[in-house]
Amino acid sequence: MVRNLRLSLLLLVALIAVLAGPASGTLKDKRSRIHDKITTLKHKAQAVHKKKAVLTTEISRINGRVRYLEDRITVQSHDLDRIQERLYLHEHRLNTLNALYVAQTTRLALLQQEFTQAQQTLQARLVAIYERPTADAVSIVFESTSISDAIDQVSYQRSVANQDRAIATEVGRARDHMRQLQGQTKRTRANVIAETQTISDAAWKLRTTRDALAKHRTELASARVTKRQALDQATESEQEYLGEIAALEAASRRISAQLQATGSHGSGVSASGLIWPVNGPVTSPFGWRWGRMHEGIDIGAGTGTPIAAAAAGTVVYAGWEEGYGNFVVIDHGDGLATAYGHQSRIAVSNGQSVSQGQVIGYVGCTGHCFGSHLHFEVRVNGTPVDPLRYL
Repeated sequence: MVRNLRLSLLLLVALIAVLAGPASGTLKDKRSRIHDKITTLKHKAQAVHKKKAVLTTEISRINGRVRYLEDRITVQSHDLDRIQERLYLHEHRLNTLNALYVAQTTRLALLQQEFTQAQQTLQARLVAIYERPTADAVSIVFESTSISDAIDQVSYQRSVANQDRAIATEVGRARDHMRQLQGQTKRTRANVIAETQTISDAAWKLRTTRDALAKHRTELASARVTKRQALDQATESEQEYLGEIAALEAASRRISAQLQATGSHGSGVSASGLIWPVNGPVTSPFGWRWGRMHEGIDIGAGTGTPIAAAAAGTVVYAGWEEGYGNFVVIDHGDGLATAYGHQSRIAVSNGQSVSQGQVIGYVGCTGHCFGSHLHFEVRVNGTPVDPLRYL
């Protein structure tokens, strides 16, 4: 807003200064300068418009890429949720198997201890029965009140031994069964551990991919913000250029009206003809060049070469002009004017009358220039025309 206000104020001051000029020659020169400025601004506006088109295309491409990444991130997140659920179930199952394995190991140890004790008891019982069968039997007979009682006592001891054997056998079977169950649990746990690791690796890969996509999306979003800011600035610049162009065109129309009312004008044909201001080849002709109008011709000549007035007339401008560097404009009357740009040094002053062939300055490369030469223009009623038609 401040920039636009400052630009408007400067433009208003320039217009007032232009419209307040007293001499028709000065008005023609001002109109010429305004025309050059309009051409430059139009070129800038076109460049900015192209830049806006490029930025708009880039932003559209980034938007498409961001949407694609967001879709991929959504898919990756859903896949990750599913695999996380599987991982949770496997981890829960693994914890259960670990607890079962610990319980089975503890139970197996107890059964092993019970089996050992049963085996020891049975061994002791068998030793007692079979190592001293005669003495025991005699003792039983003498200690018994009858033969029937003796038989019962022997049968009892053998029954106890058989019971001990059955207990040892049963405990052994329980131990072997528990060992078998523990082995199965161990194998199942190993399989679950492998599956859990596989799922965990898949989850890690999905998470890594999703995070990389999210990072890329963030970078693209940041780039989109930067390009949108550049687009906003380009749009603002374009509007400023267009506004300035409109104001300058209005000023140019006013000056043309004043020149037609008060200044010299005519067919644009000099009675005595124009002479070449310097001797040299035309290095750049009149017409469109590099996307803009080249409103004169460039004549190749070395720095310091004297520049001759193409015809007699009055100097209406002698000074620095943006782009032209050291610049001289001569009004020859009958609506004809010539201009000389990029001079290394000016040899005349404003309002001075010059004769045809008089030195008005020296060739150089001031302003927007890429090598020593003279930029020479011919204007009819302020409008640039091809100088070769008048030389």
